[in-house]
Amino acid sequence: MGRILFSRLIFIILCTVFTAECLGQESYYVYQKTGEPKFSSNKKANRGVYFEALDTLRLSDDEKVTLVNRSGEIFALAGPNTFVFQDISKNKVQLNQTSFTSKYFTYVWTQFTNHRKSKQEAGVVYREDRTIIKHFPVDSAKLFQPSIFFRWENNSENEMVYFFLKQQNKEHITKIGTPSDSILLYVDNNLLKKGSDYNWAISPEPFPSLKDLKYSTFYLLDDNSFQELKTEMEVLIKTFTLLGYPEARIKEAICADYKFCPY
Repeated sequence: MGRILFSRLIFIILCTVFTAECLGQESYYVYQKTGEPKFSSNKKANRGVYFEALDTLRLSDDEKVTLVNRSGEIFALAGPNTFVFQDISKNKVQLNQTSFTSKYFTYVWTQFTNHRKSKQEAGVVYREDRTIIKHFPVDSAKLFQPSIFFRWENNSENEMVYFFLKQQNKEHITKIGTPSDSILLYVDNNLLKKGSDYNWAISPEPFPSLKDLKYSTFYLLDDNSFQELKTEMEVLIKTFTLLGYPEARIKEAICADYKFCPY
C-alpha cells in the first residue's frame, strides 16, 4: 500500500511540474516568412501560425521566418537550418525599440491569439453573410489620403447596390446608389473630414433597416496624428527591410495588423 501511495504522489508531483512548465512556457506566432517553410509535421509556417512546443522547423537556403511573442519581442530564424522550440529565444532581434514598437508587436500577438481562440471555441458555428464582401477600407482602418477608394464585392442578385456613409456621433447618413463595385470620395472637409471617425456599409436594398446594417469603421487621421504614426512605422519598416523583407509586404502587414493604411 505504501509503495502505491508513494507512486501516486510522484505521479501527481510530475504532473504538477509539467503543467506549470507548460503554462509558463512562451508563445510564438509567425509574423513574416520568406519562401514556403514547413514544420516537420508538414504544417505550413504561414503568417499567424503558432509555433508549437513540440514543433521542428526546417528552413532551406533562402527561407526565413520571423516570430513574435506576448512581450512584443521578435525572433528571426534563417536557413539553411533546423529549429526546435528551445532555439527560438536564442534568435531574438535587437530592435531600435520604442514604447510604440513594443506596443505594436504585443498588439499583433494578441490579434493572433484571439484569432486562434475563436477558431478553437467548441460548439460555436460562425455564419457570415457573403452577399456583400467589403474589401477596403478594412474595418477600423486609420487613413491619411486625399481620397478614399471604397471597394467591395457584390455577390447578390441585384445589379444596383447602395453605399451608406455616416460620420460617427452625427445623425445624417449619405446614401449613393451605384451599379459598380467601388466608389471614390474625396476628403473635402465636407463629406469627409480629417480627424473624424466614420461608418460605412453596402446593401443590395435601397431601404434596409438602418439598425441592421453591418457597418465597418475607419478613422481619418489629422496631420499631427499621421506624422506621429508614420515616424513610428518607419522604424518597423526599416527593421524588417534589414531582415530581408520587401517594404511593400511590411506595409501590407502593418495595414492588416494595426489598421494603419495610409499608403
